[in-house]
Order: sequence, then structure tokens, then C-alpha cells
Amino acid sequence: MGFYHRAVKLLALLLFVAAQLGCTTLANRRDLYSPEPAPDSYEAMRQMTAKPQSKQSPAPKPQFR
Repeated sequence: MGFYHRAVKLLALLLFVAAQLGCTTLANRRDLYSPEPAPDSYEAMRQMTAKPQSKQSPAPKPQFR
């Protein structure tokens, strides 16, 4: 009986540790909650290395009478 009790405690501890490591929070996933990506995030790196898009002139405004 002592073996099962110890195994259940170990399983509960492992599940608790896995849950703590698997959570994404504001501290480690700032880019999920902010319109600006964190300076060290993949998205910031992608934006810096992306080719600049050609400037397009805005569409002319319609004239209302």
C-alpha cells in the first residue's frame, strides 16, 4: 500500500511541475498581450529583417456633391 501512496505523490508532483513549466504568462509571453513585440522576440526580429514594402499612394477620396 505504501508503494501506491508514494507513486501517487510523485505523479502529483510531476503534474504540478509540468503545469508550472507549460503555462504562458504575461512575464514570458509579452508579445501576446502587447501591440508592440518585445525587443528580443521572434516577431521583432522578423519585422527588422523584413524587406520594406514599396510606398503606395493612398486612394483618392471620393467627391460628394
